[in-house]
Amino acid sequence: MSDFVKPLSYLSLKVVLELLDPSVRYHLTQRVPSICTTASLVPLKIRHLSFGKLSMTLNDTEYKLGVYRHYPEGQEVPQKHLDENSDGGAKYNLNEFGLRDISAYDTAPEDISSHTPFAMTAHEYVHLIRDHEGTGLKVQFALNEYDGVQKQIERASESYEIYQEMNPDWISTVAAREMTNIIEGLKREAAKYKAEIFEMGYGPHVTAVPFTTYLQLTIIKYGKVQKTERVEYNSKLYEGFKYLTTKIFNCFMRNREAISVKTLEIAKTHYVIPLPVGLKFKVDEVQSENNLEKTINGIKHILDDRSRVLEN
Repeated sequence: MSDFVKPLSYLSLKVVLELLDPSVRYHLTQRVPSICTTASLVPLKIRHLSFGKLSMTLNDTEYKLGVYRHYPEGQEVPQKHLDENSDGGAKYNLNEFGLRDISAYDTAPEDISSHTPFAMTAHEYVHLIRDHEGTGLKVQFALNEYDGVQKQIERASESYEIYQEMNPDWISTVAAREMTNIIEGLKREAAKYKAEIFEMGYGPHVTAVPFTTYLQLTIIKYGKVQKTERVEYNSKLYEGFKYLTTKIFNCFMRNREAISVKTLEIAKTHYVIPLPVGLKFKVDEVQSENNLEKTINGIKHILDDRSRVLEN
C-alpha cells in the first residue's frame, strides 16, 4: 500500500484557503511559504478586526506586543512589573536605564494615529506636584535604607571572611550558617529597596538595570494564551508592531486587493497603529468609542473606495 498522498489541486487549495480562519491562514503561509502566491490570489475575509494599543484581533485571535522584564531567580520584582508581565509586557518603551522612555518617535503616512493634544487642568497640575513631592520623600527614604543595608552587608561579609581566615573549619559551623542567612536576608532587603527606587524612576542613582528586557508577542484565542514568543529587545515597540502587521498582511497584499472586513473596531485610547505600506481594507462597519465621524476620517487612507462605511 502506497503512503503517497496526492497534493491538493490549485483550485482545491484556493477553496480551502478561502474557508480558513484568517489567523490559521496566516500561520499556514508561514509554515508553507510556497502557497503564499496562491493565498494572495484568494480574497481574505475578516469577520471582526480590532486594533488596540499594540494589539490586534483577527476574529477570535488576539496578537499583543509588549516589553517583558525578566528578573533573575530569587530577586524581588515590583508588583507593577509583575502585573505588566502577566498582561503581555509593558506597553511603553524602556531606555538604557530600564526606565520608561518618553522620547517621541516619527510616524508614517500609512499608520493610524489617534493621538490628540490635551491640556492639563490646574487641579491635575496640583496633584502632579504633590505626587512628585511625595515620591521625592519616598525615594530619599528608600535611598537611605538601601545605603544602610549595603553597609550592613559589607560589615557582615568582612566578618565572615575574617572568621574563615582565622579558622578554615569555621565555615561548617552553625554560626557560619547563621551569618550566611543574615547576609542573604540583608541582600534580599537591599533588593527590595532597589526595586522600590527603580519603581519610582530613580534606578540610575543606584545600580545597573536589574532585569533583562525582551520584546514579547502573546497570542490569545478565546481568552486563553496559546503562545508567547520573546526576542531580544533591540527595537522599539513601534517598529516591532509594524513588523508584526506587515508580516501578517504582507502575503495578502501581493495582488493589491483590499482585505474585506465586516467590522473594524478602533479602541478608545491615544496611540499610533503602525501599518504596512499599501494596506487597504474594504470595511462594512466601523466601531469606536471615540467620535465615529472623526475615527472614519482618520482611517480613510486605509479604506478601499468600495467600503460601505463610506456610503453613509
